[in-house]
Amino acid sequence: MDGVFNSSRMSDSRATGLDSEHMHTTTGALPTSVMVQKLDCSASPLDRLHQDVFELFLPSRPLSLHEVSGEFHRQCFNYRVGSIGFSNPGVAWRIEWQGTIEGALLMWQPEVMQKAASALFGEDISQLTWRKALGDYVPAIAYLGLDIANQVTSDYPAGEKHVELLIEALLSLCLRRYASTKVRDTALAGIMSRQVLLAINFINANLTVEFSIDEICAQSAVSKSHLNRLFRTEVGISTWEYVQRQRIQQAGKLLKTSNHTIGHISMLLRFNSRSNFARRFFLEYGCTPSEYRERG
Repeated sequence: MDGVFNSSRMSDSRATGLDSEHMHTTTGALPTSVMVQKLDCSASPLDRLHQDVFELFLPSRPLSLHEVSGEFHRQCFNYRVGSIGFSNPGVAWRIEWQGTIEGALLMWQPEVMQKAASALFGEDISQLTWRKALGDYVPAIAYLGLDIANQVTSDYPAGEKHVELLIEALLSLCLRRYASTKVRDTALAGIMSRQVLLAINFINANLTVEFSIDEICAQSAVSKSHLNRLFRTEVGISTWEYVQRQRIQQAGKLLKTSNHTIGHISMLLRFNSRSNFARRFFLEYGCTPSEYRERG
């Protein structure tokens, strides 16, 4: 059956459809609430209540999503194991899915995240800009988080001190990847290879220029097949998929901030036809370019 997973606040906690006995909270220096989930919504929509916390969702098996709306707009999206979802307080999103969601949800109160940010980077979270993520492929975070969830829900077989160290490492990774300051940009966090960084810098500097995959490889001094392998490992998609996604995201910005026509934006970002542009835009945002602009 189809399901709906909605982060907007509701007054009745029973609307979550989750047994509170499945919630575990650590008592260490960085308290973490852990919920192991197996959700099969066959009767009514489910609504998330945890809008005032930082959430990390970690699927333990592949998951097919029908549609995502709210802060995210996407259709027909597949989570794979190693992917994660990250939301900061106040973010609202709605998800429809097919079948059963299995995985773990780790949650931190803002004061816990503040403690981690202060200890690790000497930062105040009120000065941080958070990057929301849906299906971000970060195996290092995914498997570390699932290990923590397994340890906590299995009564700490490796010891509570071990779990505290894992939580500290996990929060460090999340802060590095999703929290930015004026002097610390995390947009490329998790990218390790010089070749991918060179490719990304070239792509982002030339979104309105016609170029080929061979030119990207020349800038990175690496073969096409090897660059694709690096992109899939570190970014989660192929090199050319990254190009198209960056162009579509730039199109979204232009629709909000400029008076350019949709046709002009399509040509500016080097889509070969307006219909191809509209199709790719719909896959990324779940709506047409004109509908996206009308939302303001």
